[in-house]
Amino acid sequence: MANDQLNKTAMRNEARQLLKEGTSKQETFEVLKEKYNVVKDLAEMLKTLPSKQAIDKYGKWNNVLLALLVLTTAIFLWTTPSPGILIWYGILIYAVAKRLVKYYVWLTVFSAILIISLIAVVFTNDTAATSWITIVVLLSLVIPTLVLPLWLEKKLCPEPTERKEVYTNSLGEERLKIVYEFAE
Repeated sequence: MANDQLNKTAMRNEARQLLKEGTSKQETFEVLKEKYNVVKDLAEMLKTLPSKQAIDKYGKWNNVLLALLVLTTAIFLWTTPSPGILIWYGILIYAVAKRLVKYYVWLTVFSAILIISLIAVVFTNDTAATSWITIVVLLSLVIPTLVLPLWLEKKLCPEPTERKEVYTNSLGEERLKIVYEFAE
């Protein structure tokens, strides 16, 4: 079990390095498939890592998302300083800065909860003019973080296509194997 985890860690690190150097996901998949002799785990792991080409193309949108998170955090810390806000937004900022795409769905969930909370504050409290301004500014920052992470997740790390291929094994039996193809 520990050796399996070491292999997965080594495989992930090598995949990150290859992708960082500009190798396509398909080429990375083929190289690592031969080296580690795993297919499904490798495909699952690669679908969460963005390629250099995808980062070059959609990186600016990732930076916009990062800026929205930083501004939202700053406003929350300015209006209602709380260690909880710093911890939650700190984790989200880290995930976006490191392009940990598999956690982007949690950013969307967190944004949805925050929007519902802000709307509840509007309907349940007698808010002053400054509170209204803060709520409107926060909503204008948080609403894009509801959709942008999901869009970025699909653009930075599109799902590989799986197709079944028939092959003949060494005993002359016809078998099916799954072939993964990564879009660039």
